[in-house]
Amino acid sequence: MLQRQRVVLAFLVGACRPVDKLQLVKWLFLARNETALPTLLPFYDFVPYNFGPFSFTVYAEMAGLTRDGLVADDGKQVWLADDAKAYAATRGIPADARADVARILKRYGDLDTSTLVSRVYEAYPWFALRSKLAEKVAALPEKPVAPIAPPAVYTTGYEGKSVEAFFNRLLETGVRRIVDVRKVAYSQKYGFSGGILGGHAAKLDIEYTPVPSLGIPSALRRDLDSQADYDALFEQYEHEILPEHAADVTRVAEMQRETPSALLCFEADPARCHRTRLAEAVSRESGLPIVHL
Repeated sequence: MLQRQRVVLAFLVGACRPVDKLQLVKWLFLARNETALPTLLPFYDFVPYNFGPFSFTVYAEMAGLTRDGLVADDGKQVWLADDAKAYAATRGIPADARADVARILKRYGDLDTSTLVSRVYEAYPWFALRSKLAEKVAALPEKPVAPIAPPAVYTTGYEGKSVEAFFNRLLETGVRRIVDVRKVAYSQKYGFSGGILGGHAAKLDIEYTPVPSLGIPSALRRDLDSQADYDALFEQYEHEILPEHAADVTRVAEMQRETPSALLCFEADPARCHRTRLAEAVSRESGLPIVHL
């Protein structure tokens, strides 16, 4: 069990009652932003969604707790299915983390869901960006505005990011399309395999377009130990693979001109990723500058 899942259990232990999922997610969000929890253990990130800050990962990991018999879930509320087992699990997190959970519950635990959501919107208006709660958004003194990225060839890597942090960065930048240029759109990191990534993107009104022909076959990516190895591979990619897929390069250039789009691959460092050479080709085709996110 992950430490952050133990924190979820700690909130349910502290609440001593069934909790609306919306409430629980807001408590976790407030714990991230108003306590030291993220410095104590790997924690959740959040993205603006239908009812404010949301985490796909929280829901996926709560489903795991349900499968393991620790949490019960009726679709709207969650509660402890095995109090003793859940309590024992919470002893596995640092005492300071338990204290932070208690601090959030003392501050916000007695608020009804509607009031809690209003408080979160007031303090963190960016996360009301895509809210369906029009009246709560209208009551904000400053309405969140979705930026639109200026024309450029954007690139991004998801290494070291949660899927929520990844999407939040795109929304903050104003990118509206992901162009997945991995040869195989599979990841062991939650949320980044093609089908799941595309599903999450659709919920956030971000287009997802896989272009696997512009990836590098995995057989060519072996034994990359130095920057020189990467540079040699990318020379081969630029001069042998890209010319075979010139039509796809043109198609991607057209996408960049139509909608702010980011070329997606894994590596955080563009110098260690083929997307840089692809971006250069797309830039020559489109006349747009390159921006690495």
